[in-house]
Amino acid sequence: MALATMPMRTVHNDVQFPNFDAYRNKLTKDPSQPSHVTQDDRRGVNNFIYYAVGGALTLMAAKFGIQKVVHFLSGISVHSSAAGRILCDHSSYKYEFGSLDIDELVVHRCNGTETALFEPVFGAGADFVAFLIPLSLFVTVAGLLLYLLCFNHYASDDRLPVLDLIVTVLLTVGWMVGTLSFSMSARAISEATTEANVNKTVEAHGICKGLKKGDDVSKCTWETHAARAPLSVVTLAGLGLFVLFASNIWFIYKETPFFRERQARRNAHNNLPSTEPYTLE
Repeated sequence: MALATMPMRTVHNDVQFPNFDAYRNKLTKDPSQPSHVTQDDRRGVNNFIYYAVGGALTLMAAKFGIQKVVHFLSGISVHSSAAGRILCDHSSYKYEFGSLDIDELVVHRCNGTETALFEPVFGAGADFVAFLIPLSLFVTVAGLLLYLLCFNHYASDDRLPVLDLIVTVLLTVGWMVGTLSFSMSARAISEATTEANVNKTVEAHGICKGLKKGDDVSKCTWETHAARAPLSVVTLAGLGLFVLFASNIWFIYKETPFFRERQARRNAHNNLPSTEPYTLE
């Protein structure tokens, strides 16, 4: 007994295709016109600029712009903030502070004099990061404009990729050092601004000095609170910038003559045909 199998396909006759004629140019719907007539309007300069130039800019923006925009956004500074109030018997002093240089935080004693609560030992990491942020933003914007507007000049002049590589390496090292120093400063700031340490510091500076005779010393109190979470945000942002600039070194290195010479030597050693100079086009 023989068993025969035959494939079967179910046919649906209710399939509806979209009306592509609605998207066609009116001239292309005329069958009496030759093809070159119906297509000439699509070969105009305006369409060339729109599709060719627009497409090239889109590709370069997708390749370079995304990285640069991420660098730009990651370089936005975030600072900590502190606020509080000192209550004397017949007067009160409020203060708000939004800076990483907490040694500049000045409060009032009850006798009207001022004093700085913290020693100037926390600002080194913050100052270095504050220097790196505008520098990184400037380099990022300049590089983005160079890639988008003058890429042919960038690809034809070997000095520009080498300069770009050197600047990127320096910024990578800078963000590595800056992130480490800032994390140490942030740790010291977080420890110094805890409630227990602030109370000790306030007492050591004699905030209640100067109360008038008969004033109730128990009414000399202080309230303080600080937002230290932004310190962690800045540390993570610095780490992210270090990773971004470090990863960008490889892509920029491939644009330099050092990479092309290395590839040429490897091809010659392996008896491979020479290739065109590598570009990001």
